[in-house]
Amino acid sequence: MPKIPAAMKMDSRRSAPDAAFPKAEFLFRRVPLGLWDDASQPVEVNAVELPDISCGRSKYGHPEWLRLDRVNGNDRYFEGWGVIGFQVSDIPPERWDLGVFQFTFTPFHAPEEWNYPHSEIRVFAGERHIDLLDVLPEDIHLEWRELLLRHSRCS
Repeated sequence: MPKIPAAMKMDSRRSAPDAAFPKAEFLFRRVPLGLWDDASQPVEVNAVELPDISCGRSKYGHPEWLRLDRVNGNDRYFEGWGVIGFQVSDIPPERWDLGVFQFTFTPFHAPEEWNYPHSEIRVFAGERHIDLLDVLPEDIHLEWRELLLRHSRCS
């Protein structure tokens, strides 16, 4: 079983998270193959969930690292999983509900001790961070995920 590489760990990089996301930078997400029956077809929309989609940044890591995780103090390798990627510029920046309520979607670097590249795509209603799925209207949730997946690439 592969071990988490030293370059993936936070170690001495205890500075503030890197808030700069160039538009060309890739974000990667681990996807169970059960949601991706045919590699020639798009990934099922349920592979991407809001809010706070967990991703890995290409600036600090490799797509393959998304198959690694530390669970209960043990390194785990997600063998039967694939990895999709999309560029920061592919993230739909906003959606409107009833032409009145604006939701924005922004990448955030959220490093973890065993996963420095860890990032999230967070959802905001105005200045308020949405952290519960039931606050985001279902049609916005579905539409945003479909738009993002149209631009995703498999790895």
